Amino acid sequence: MAASVSTIVGGPANVKIASAEIGHTTGGVTATVTPQNRERIVDEYGSTAVAIIHTGDEVRVTVPWSEWAAATLNEIYNPGAAAGSFRGVGRSAGFIYTTQAMDITPFLTADAAKTAEFFSTTPIGEVSMSFNNDDDRILEVEYAALIKTDETDGALIGKLNLS
Repeated sequence: MAASVSTIVGGPANVKIASAEIGHTTGGVTATVTPQNRERIVDEYGSTAVAIIHTGDEVRVTVPWSEWAAATLNEIYNPGAAAGSFRGVGRSAGFIYTTQAMDITPFLTADAAKTAEFFSTTPIGEVSMSFNNDDDRILEVEYAALIKTDETDGALIGKLNLS
């Protein structure tokens, strides 16, 4: 394969949850796919691995939502109760997080088909809010992408689309 600068993709992206646009982001969206593996070691070669065996994947997406709106607040804290003018914080132990599909699509029209698609995501981790004179209040949230058991092996969590 020959190298080509025409295949370089850059710029910001739009994030959709369950096919709905939630709102603006500020600072860029980051998707991280971390393969989990173990080494196969045999006595004959000491501590040198003879194979690497895949044991799973950890996928995290960090989204810095920049709109203080109902759609955003409903996304940032999954266990919170939603009611008219607020999103609750605090839940009894044992709550099972709900999941939704997530699509990350470049804004640039020429690259719009080069998406990252995750079938089952849920917000996890801390929600940090700044209240100061120097910055906008950004609600940066980390999402975990989970296996969707009815998908194809090799694409149980999502797809990185080429076109």
